[in-house]
Amino acid sequence: MSDSPLALRMMAAKFAQLARNAADTKEAERLMAQAHRYERLAAEAERALRQPQPIEPAEKSKTPSES
Repeated sequence: MSDSPLALRMMAAKFAQLARNAADTKEAERLMAQAHRYERLAAEAERALRQPQPIEPAEKSKTPSES
């Protein structure tokens, strides 16, 4: 399973659909909680994609005097 926001939102939608069709109230609540978890993960994944990636400093090359 991919951690892409789209894949996570698709999982959330699937759990929400299962919750709507569940015959048992407890099961519906459990499935809806799972849907909310996937929505939250999708939002976090989107936020992570929007943040600039940290630029790692280039490795210093040694000067002949340091060798």
